[in-house]
Amino acid sequence: MAGAPMRYEFDGDHGRKLGSRVRIIGSFLGIKLEIDEEISRYEPPVRKVWNTIGTPRMIILRSYRLGYALAPMASGCRLTVFIDYELPARGAARWLGQLLAAWYARWCVTSMITDAAHAFGNSHTTHALPRGIP
Repeated sequence: MAGAPMRYEFDGDHGRKLGSRVRIIGSFLGIKLEIDEEISRYEPPVRKVWNTIGTPRMIILRSYRLGYALAPMASGCRLTVFIDYELPARGAARWLGQLLAAWYARWCVTSMITDAAHAFGNSHTTHALPRGIP
């Protein structure tokens, strides 16, 4: 969440099974954030997708679906990370979303790719743009 300290609460499956749930709680600029996620696709080790459920308390996004996929290549594997998101419906949150959501989504995707590259010792990374849900 853009560097803000967040607390993660996991169900008994710790986000490692289809239907598993994760709750993220914290604050950003004094605004309380609460996000419930559910694993909607899980094919270890090649694919995982999770999305917000319920009514998340976020600042610039209304909801999101986030995931990754691995594909074998001759010299390793290709990592694809994506985020689909929906902007808040109205008001100041909608305006902030229009202003900052693409930047925030790009930051999320880039952070995941960079962390994976560092964890596996690979510096050959490229980045694609996140997709907003109209």
